[in-house]
Amino acid sequence: MEVVLRLLSKGSFPPKGKRSDLTSGQRRQMRDVMISTSHVRHHHDIFLTNDKKGFINNGKREALEGRFSTRVLTTNEFIELLGL
Repeated sequence: MEVVLRLLSKGSFPPKGKRSDLTSGQRRQMRDVMISTSHVRHHHDIFLTNDKKGFINNGKREALEGRFSTRVLTTNEFIELLGL
């Protein structure tokens, strides 16, 4: 989980032991990291999200896919992959 958190926050998230006063945005980011970490741990092939800011933009998708075997796709990309 810490690896995913570091990748998605670009290292700006408060370190362990200093997370008692997280902002609402940081709490949402922590929730997102927990969900994506679950996908990675269970070896799911695809993590489906429309949260481009949180998981795709600014090299985040490439960082996640480069580190883990789970692909990060938007709903439209997933539909395109299925050929629907």
